[in-house]
Amino acid sequence: MAEQTGSRRACDRCHMVKERCRWTHGLGKCERCQRLHSPCQTRRPTKSRGRKSRYALPQARRPLPASSEGSDITPVDLIIAGSEPSKLPRTLSVFFDLNDRELQILHGVPEGKTRVDQYLVGPSFHECHLKTFIRHLGIALPFLRDALLASSALIAYEYQPRPIQLDRMIGHKRAASAISSLRSLASFDPGSVSTVLILAILSISFAEIISGRSLEICRHSLHLVKPLYDSLITLDPDSLAFVGCLISSELEECLFRCEVPTLRFRVQELEPKVDRFLGVSTPLLPYLHDIAVISHRLRHDTGSDRPQIMKALDALETEVGQWKPELPESHEATHSQAEIISILTQANVTRWSILLMAHRLRHPYGTETIKAGAISEIILEDLSLSVQRTGRSVPGVNLAFLAACFELTGPGERQSGLEKTQLFVEFSKQVQGKVKTILMAAWTILDTHDQLYWHDLCALLPQ
Repeated sequence: MAEQTGSRRACDRCHMVKERCRWTHGLGKCERCQRLHSPCQTRRPTKSRGRKSRYALPQARRPLPASSEGSDITPVDLIIAGSEPSKLPRTLSVFFDLNDRELQILHGVPEGKTRVDQYLVGPSFHECHLKTFIRHLGIALPFLRDALLASSALIAYEYQPRPIQLDRMIGHKRAASAISSLRSLASFDPGSVSTVLILAILSISFAEIISGRSLEICRHSLHLVKPLYDSLITLDPDSLAFVGCLISSELEECLFRCEVPTLRFRVQELEPKVDRFLGVSTPLLPYLHDIAVISHRLRHDTGSDRPQIMKALDALETEVGQWKPELPESHEATHSQAEIISILTQANVTRWSILLMAHRLRHPYGTETIKAGAISEIILEDLSLSVQRTGRSVPGVNLAFLAACFELTGPGERQSGLEKTQLFVEFSKQVQGKVKTILMAAWTILDTHDQLYWHDLCALLPQ
């Protein structure tokens, strides 16, 4: 039977995530450390008895000596020195159980050594994105530490020419702890929403590398922020970008499952703005949400609601057909030509994918092929041209790529589609594998079934 004795202090891991540390009599590890296969240690300093003096200056905020070229002060030291009190869980030391490689990874984050270009619509957002992370690390490093280590270690293992097996082990170990922290959050102060969103974004990044799937993390994270989002609170630009990224990631999964997404994105900006993840395609998120809802309704419709559903689909097609991407007036000064190509390609293929899905919600596969084939060709050609001109894939276009490839019927076309997965889907090998699996399964289903609509096909795809 598990017990927690008064004489035994909580281990460092349970203390960090503010969970009860349960011990089984006769065992040397608590239940959590046993489950995570982690060392069960208590190395943090013992707090002195009594209340702290109101005049005492916290250790993390004491001034550091003035830096010089020969100084041993590191970027992580500077983060800790500039940290402020947080309403999220804190611990006295965030480095007590890190090995040398983990310390090296953590020190490399403020120096920009972690590859993040696969997430961003263009390199001009790299510095802004890095500054956002550094600012939040200064506020809540203990809370974000394991997620940051998991994401950074797995990215290093995924992209380095000579991957280090230890990075993969670190990534999986820290990912388990980070997910535990995310799941332990039931509520939080509104002022901490951006930090919670950062934890969610980091969790998505390592989940996509480990398994190629992140629906449960997206859904849990969006349910956490839903009360604040529904209260019409105005989010800061960073939080708005992170919410958009979460919503976009969940939408992709929901559209292939005929499920209703958690949140419908509210477009707050009246003036055109380029989002670091979604470029200028953010205004299309509500339409993607509506396509998912219509798909879900048609999947479960008995026939009585069909006229109403088709009317909603008509309105959606009209609005999306009239929508055009808009760039800010200052875009030539802030974005390179290659970035503008990626930004516009991302928006255009997303728009065409909505129209293609709407077409296949109205007409089954194998019918009305001229229009569907033309849209498919436009999407695939736009993606190819963008890669040729910029030398990199366009982020956030997996849905458009898959919808376009579903229309391919000839063996040569399909083989070409599979090969292009390597060019258009660069996020991780697991995501590439997932996209190929969906493609091959969809083609098999379409070849062996007649009169399948979008929602029928998606219901048969492997989940």
